[in-house]
Amino acid sequence: MEACLKADSVLLGAVGGPKWDQVDQAIRPEKALLGIRKAMGLYANMRPAKLFSELAGASPLKNGGGGPASTSWWCAR
Repeated sequence: MEACLKADSVLLGAVGGPKWDQVDQAIRPEKALLGIRKAMGLYANMRPAKLFSELAGASPLKNGGGGPASTSWWCAR
């Protein structure tokens, strides 16, 4: 936790998964993630979206105006 608090930024990856479904709530990976967020006063997840040219035809982001290169979209959860 100390390293996270001293850092300029903290990048967090996905946690959890099916193998953790039957594990006690006190030791699940999400518990650590929530602890980091609480200690740092964070309340939102920012998730960038990138539209790859090869997948543009299958994406609802394709109508962004200037095509894949101009897509700039973030999801806050």
